Amino acid sequence: MNYKSKAEIYLFTLNNGLIEPSIVVEWVDEIIKKESTPPEWAIQISLANEQDIPTILTTVNGEIEFHSIWTGIKNEICTAIINNKISLIESIAK
Repeated sequence: MNYKSKAEIYLFTLNNGLIEPSIVVEWVDEIIKKESTPPEWAIQISLANEQDIPTILTTVNGEIEFHSIWTGIKNEICTAIINNKISLIESIAK
């Protein structure tokens, strides 16, 4: 999955309270470790205040892989249900 698609998944799940910002920071920290020249947005997220992370996620460039996004969102919702972050009823309402 490309960075743009993953960023869209994290943007949706953050805005809907399914994940904590720390999950996104962990993701970008891995990108920073892996890439010899990490993307500017990854560095910005790594250093950002939690409330600024969704805005920075919107700056990630690339093509959206729609199938990957829906699969990723489904996976994040299932994880949130398993971790008792939301109920099944809440997940259907979202």
